[in-house]
Parts: sequence; structure tokens; C-alpha cells
Amino acid sequence: GDISRRAMSESATSSSGETSSAEGVVFNTGDEAWIIVSAALVMLMTPGLGLFYGGMTKRKNAISTIMQSIGTLAIVTLQWWFWGYSLAFAPGGGRFYGSLKYFLFLNLDGNNLLTTAHPNAPTIPNFLYGIYQCMFAGITPALIFGSVAGRLRFRTMCVFVWLWATLVYCPV
Repeated sequence: GDISRRAMSESATSSSGETSSAEGVVFNTGDEAWIIVSAALVMLMTPGLGLFYGGMTKRKNAISTIMQSIGTLAIVTLQWWFWGYSLAFAPGGGRFYGSLKYFLFLNLDGNNLLTTAHPNAPTIPNFLYGIYQCMFAGITPALIFGSVAGRLRFRTMCVFVWLWATLVYCPV
């Protein structure tokens, strides 16, 4: 059977009373389900990484290490939805970075995250693609903190993660 659904944009009515509806993108529900499961698994890797690093540190640093991993995911998620997605994927920027055209996920084609697809993933909604990429953006700096476990203050880590995600992860 056909496991795809068709996303329809809003119908437009002309002055003569004719209703026309532009056909949207064909989304594959199997691809959507796999992206959701994959994003959830990557999200679960982040506290798992904190537990792994916490087990390799001294007892007094275990909670700090777990907090750093979970805090990293929270900070990068805010940064990603604020401007990270735009720096990574918006057209019109420089050679290694995008523009701020999609700042706060605004100005996407059709301005609807659920009915437009990203050019890199034409069978899933832009929103799911953004979530999937956000999870990888969140776990990447958490991998760094295994080398500084117990030697970095939480505030310093927060500033580092925000700057690292903005200046290193998103542009490339």
C-alpha cells in the first residue's frame, strides 16, 4: 500500500469564485516515523553520555558531568531554534554559513513548518528535519565535555556551548 500522504496548502479563492489548491510536497510517513525515532534516540544519547562520563569521573564530579550533558542539549536547543537553523541552512549567506533569513524559523517557504519540505530531505516536513538536526547539534558539544569533566564551571560551559554552536557547528 501507499504509505505517503499529500500535504495540501491552503486553498485560494479568486475573485471569480474559482477555488484552486496548489499541491504540496509528498511526505512519506515511514520517513517521518524514522526521523522521529532517530531524533528521540539521539536525544536519549545525551543523558546517557552524561552518565557514561559521570562514571569515569570522581564521585564529587558525577552530578556536574551529567548536568553539563543535559544543559548542553538545553542550551543548543534554544540556540538552534533562535538562529542556529538559519545559520546552517538559510540561503544567501557566505560560503560556510547561511543568512538569518530563517531567524526563529520564520520566512520559510509557505511559512508553515509542517507543509514544506527541506531541499535536503524532500519526504519529511521542515519541522522534523529541524528537530533531527537540532539533536545532533546538541550532542556534539556534549562529547567535548568528557575531556574537561570536573574542571569547568557550569556558567563557563553555558557560554562556551552557545558560542561554539554559533561559531563552529552551525556555519559548517
